[in-house]
Amino acid sequence: MVQPAEALYRHPVLLLRGSFDPVLNLHLKMLEQSRAGFLNLLKEEDKNQAIELCEISIHNLLRGKEVDPR
Repeated sequence: MVQPAEALYRHPVLLLRGSFDPVLNLHLKMLEQSRAGFLNLLKEEDKNQAIELCEISIHNLLRGKEVDPR
């Protein structure tokens, strides 16, 4: 298992925040469009180091539901 700080250190990170309950085509299109713009801003040598993450807050996970560990 790799610690997040270790995996993300010195890597450009594209982060998409949302609830993703459920994951919609809209979310995928947002990530695709942001990726294109994000990669255009990076130096050529950094493009293959980029990491994409989708983040959901604990607050969103716990709002009136039980957390599904899967």
